[in-house]
Amino acid sequence: SLQKVCTNLNEDLLKLNKQIGKFINYDYLYEEELRDKIIITSGIDICPYCGRQFITRFKDRSSADLDHFFPKKYLPLLSLSLYNFIPSCQICNSRFKSQHIKKILYPFDDGYENNAIFNVKYKSPITKIRPVIEIQIKNISKDKYFETSEDIKLFHIDEIYQSHNEFVADLLYRKHIYDNSTFKENINKLVPYDLDNEQMNILLFGYSFDLEKDQNKPLGKLVNDIYNLF
Repeated sequence: SLQKVCTNLNEDLLKLNKQIGKFINYDYLYEEELRDKIIITSGIDICPYCGRQFITRFKDRSSADLDHFFPKKYLPLLSLSLYNFIPSCQICNSRFKSQHIKKILYPFDDGYENNAIFNVKYKSPITKIRPVIEIQIKNISKDKYFETSEDIKLFHIDEIYQSHNEFVADLLYRKHIYDNSTFKENINKLVPYDLDNEQMNILLFGYSFDLEKDQNKPLGKLVNDIYNLF
């Protein structure tokens, strides 16, 4: 039967992986110096799975986890591949992803940039200056719809981003106040040089609202989507 064939294949794969594990040795990567060097030289500043946590560096060390995108339990041949190492926060790596094997977005190729979009649901009158809102995320991917759905589900993006509802409400509140030419003209009078639009945004909000530049900041995708939607 098909079930028996699948069972036999799984058993054979586990035996093969056990043999591969004898000559592909991952143990030396537990040396902190080498692990930290891989993370630091990756150039990744924010956890690519959740977009919320810094990949923190101090001197030549890092507090991040080093995730195997393809779990070494199932694909030991990729255990030592640099392309399989994803610097990530501990929550995403250890609590959410673990040895998940379904297809998700591969961070070095795809992110949420063109695959998902953040929005808000107003839970108080839209005319209220500081609204009560609920963050939402929508899968808009054309080519990676399945991977994006699995990614959002695996890392609990809907749930964990609810902790930023007040942050987004404050963003909308400030946008309502700041986003007018008179206010910005007055700001320019208070600083010793003229600010362009990007510099003005950084001064007022801490973000440039250019996703390419903000993607190395926590919540960069969220902030850009919400600001540009409203």
